[in-house]
Amino acid sequence: MTASFTAMPTAERIQRAAPAPGPVLLLYCAGRGCQPGRVMPRIRYCSTPAGRVAYSTSGAGPALLCDTGWITHLRGQLELYSFGDFVERLAERFTVIRYDKPGCGLSDRDGIDLSFDGQVAAALAVADAVGADRLRLFGASQGGQLAATIAARYPERVEALVVYGTCASGSDLAPAEVSNSIVALVRAHWGLGLKAIAGAFITDPSAEEV
Repeated sequence: MTASFTAMPTAERIQRAAPAPGPVLLLYCAGRGCQPGRVMPRIRYCSTPAGRVAYSTSGAGPALLCDTGWITHLRGQLELYSFGDFVERLAERFTVIRYDKPGCGLSDRDGIDLSFDGQVAAALAVADAVGADRLRLFGASQGGQLAATIAARYPERVEALVVYGTCASGSDLAPAEVSNSIVALVRAHWGLGLKAIAGAFITDPSAEEV
């Protein structure tokens, strides 16, 4: 007795053997015209000798502690010109550690230490909070002075140092008469003082930039 059969195409056999699809959980549906935006960093806090400080991390790789100047804001700076893109590129190779200095941005403003040594202590406390025993440092503007000081005082913790747009001493930036006049203006009228300071960094700033 000879048995006969018709071969079923492979794709059809797989389709018949596969179980019927179950319900699909829809996690996200972008509407028409929706464009992806920058993901805001998760903000964490840690105690430092200079007061409680806000910090964030992004990326993966060797620890890179960034100090971008004497005024910071973890979220606001990401929307400032191309700074957000700059941080994203760094995060492709490093664990980028950013923080708001004591009294700035999202960090505490009451009962804080605004001295230079207090800022050094705050930066190291942030590094300790994320478990970074060894660091690469990037400092811009006044942050360059801070990064260089950390590298000089704690060479065992620093693997590399990059400074940008900085100086050895703030007194070199302007004559004492100019510095004293700006400080006096800020103390006398914050609005006018703010415009004077903003004008030093941005020529003819708009209302939004101020």
